[in-house]
Amino acid sequence: MGRRCQTGGGDSAPVGWPIFMKRTLNVKSVARIFKPLWKPTGKLKLRDLGENIFLFEFSDVLDLDRVLEFEP
Repeated sequence: MGRRCQTGGGDSAPVGWPIFMKRTLNVKSVARIFKPLWKPTGKLKLRDLGENIFLFEFSDVLDLDRVLEFEP
């Protein structure tokens, strides 16, 4: 399950999400899967935090709330 991250400010709504797989994933393949699935109205940025943990930064908090409510 995703977990909201505390930030020091800014307009984005970040959430850290571990992906449990034996093989290592890269940011491009994760983005290719989740962007069309979630269809965010705002921007969605991804960062690789290592060990298949990714930081998803939603520019619109409503997109984040929708994703967390209906989880993939």
